[in-house]
Amino acid sequence: MQSTPFFKVSLLAITFTICGASAAFASNDIYDCDDRAGAIIEHVYPSARAVRDGYTMGDVNIPVTDGFGGKTVVCRVWPAHPQYTLAAVPLIRSDHDGRSDGDIELFVLDTGNLAIEARQMLPGWASADGLRIAHIGIDTANYRLAPNQLAFALRIRGDNNSSVNPLTVQSLSLFEVVNHDIRTRLDHLETVRGQAYMGYGGCGDQSKSKETELSMLKPSHHGYHDIDVAVSESRAWQIKSGDQCSDRSSHSVSHHALEFDGDQYRLPAVLKMVH
Repeated sequence: MQSTPFFKVSLLAITFTICGASAAFASNDIYDCDDRAGAIIEHVYPSARAVRDGYTMGDVNIPVTDGFGGKTVVCRVWPAHPQYTLAAVPLIRSDHDGRSDGDIELFVLDTGNLAIEARQMLPGWASADGLRIAHIGIDTANYRLAPNQLAFALRIRGDNNSSVNPLTVQSLSLFEVVNHDIRTRLDHLETVRGQAYMGYGGCGDQSKSKETELSMLKPSHHGYHDIDVAVSESRAWQIKSGDQCSDRSSHSVSHHALEFDGDQYRLPAVLKMVH
């Protein structure tokens, strides 16, 4: 009996349609800080001490190289507001065998002198158990939540590094800067899920994938656009056909409307990634 490799887990790209504009972001995009990471850390954490892979401060490590996998300092100039640089700093208390304990602190900095314009601590956002954090990225697509309200995003991708039952998930969270304060507007929307099971014979191979697309809608609540979340889900599997394996697949699309409640866009459980 033969089993052919019939599926590809869809982990490649997420497309966000924001106010009529589309922007694709590969899940492995890397926004490194080049030679600014050290200057940023030393400016925002004056007590931090330089070590081999980054910095240490009290009981936390602040990685600026790939020594901690995907948990490294990331930053980029905000294209819509080039006077500001956005930075995400993982504060790692422990990291071993794919399990980590830590937080992420977000910063909005003056691009010229790195003065802190706003900051927000995200407790536990650099923690993982089972799914290791493979990538942390800043996303500056045109997230126009209201006519005069532009958000930026933080994307976190995790995987289980398994060859038998590989799993990759990615979340997206939206943040807005209001009066020198960073406010969470969307908390851990699951944007990608790809999972496969390698049966290694017996027609047992199967895979599932999910991708999302966000679109701003004309209806609004509290002055903020509603958001349509289109969820595309695909499934592929094999069945025995004589002494061969036949391929089967299915695909569906569902839509979910998110309303702003005055503080956040509340997510139904089916769309939220547990962190």
